[in-house]
Amino acid sequence: MTNSGSPTLLYAPQQDAVNAPTGPVLVEGGPGTGKSFILAVRAARLLAGGVDPKAIFHLTPNVHLVQEIRRTLPPELTRIIDGVTREASEAVEIHSIQGFAEFFLRELGPASVQVSSDFKPLSRHQSEEVIRQLLSPSTLQARVAVGDIPDILRWHRFRRSTFPEAEVPGIPSLWHEIVDLYEQEKRHQNGLDQEDIILLATRAIEGSPDFVRHWRENRQPHYLVDDFQSLTQSQHRFLQTLAGTNGSLVAAGERNLCIGTWWGADAGLLNRFQEDNPACTHVQLSINLRSTAALHGFAARLRETPPTDHPLRRDGEGNATSGETHSTKPTLLRFHGHRLGMYYQVLQRIQSARQQGQALEDFAILVRRHSSIDLFEPFLNVFGMPYRVLGQDRWGDAPPTREG
Repeated sequence: MTNSGSPTLLYAPQQDAVNAPTGPVLVEGGPGTGKSFILAVRAARLLAGGVDPKAIFHLTPNVHLVQEIRRTLPPELTRIIDGVTREASEAVEIHSIQGFAEFFLRELGPASVQVSSDFKPLSRHQSEEVIRQLLSPSTLQARVAVGDIPDILRWHRFRRSTFPEAEVPGIPSLWHEIVDLYEQEKRHQNGLDQEDIILLATRAIEGSPDFVRHWRENRQPHYLVDDFQSLTQSQHRFLQTLAGTNGSLVAAGERNLCIGTWWGADAGLLNRFQEDNPACTHVQLSINLRSTAALHGFAARLRETPPTDHPLRRDGEGNATSGETHSTKPTLLRFHGHRLGMYYQVLQRIQSARQQGQALEDFAILVRRHSSIDLFEPFLNVFGMPYRVLGQDRWGDAPPTREG
């Protein structure tokens, strides 16, 4: 099944997911259980079976992850199964769900939902800039960060909330006025933000049954959706409407990793997927492919040198030079605004500790995604911090370690 250098075995639940018949498939599993790898193997097998690469859609709600997938997926597809060419793998459609919806809105919008054909799609950053221009100096002093407002707007639409202060601390009292002004400014600019595009594309598809039937019969699409637990209700409705109850829709996710509920992500959609697709194949992955061994090794090192007994620095006589020791109590830091600002502040704290005599070897930066490593590295270089990157294996390169 595989080329040299690829995993030669899939454990039983992974085989079940890969071999599931064409149709709706739900793949659940914790971090490192191979969900993304399963999607890659499914895509490679479709290509090897002669499916048009333009009929394979690898989708994610995370717009920041799209570029990483476009960089890493094609070479993996050619590596996983013999006979898959680089040209075919590079032709696979890789999109954010928002970008995918924009295609349908441009195809159907002008006629079906009265959207101007030359509408201007607003990115999250552009929406932020529009709102920033509407805020008064007093509002800018509110505890909510401007960079969070586009997410709050999404949350408002999905939850249909009135933003009581008790639920969302720091929301300005002028919020409803800001929302109204924002909507007016979008109309003035002929702009649609990401959620407008999702909602209007869904409405356009629902009103165009002939188009949808032609799309399904002629394109015969296969949808492979990663991070399904991070979808919003409208994103799920868009995909479900497009695929239908018998469509080839593979959803991979982990309900315990839904970290965006406050702005609309809904892990409950994993249950909704089963309700909307009663004949779906449901696969539960349980073996951790990557992190278990590393976590066990880290825990073993902590047992050998407990943090409470390890001074920051010692002089030649073995005395603690700073008078401090490592603390076992974690510190929670909350950041508002763009993630790049968070990275900068994290490294500022490391730099401060470094200036007080703590060695860089005492620090480890742990991130959820490889894309976060790519974003961190320029900051490390700016701060002049030597470093090395560990755990770069991707797409199931590492062997299974143990259950749990």
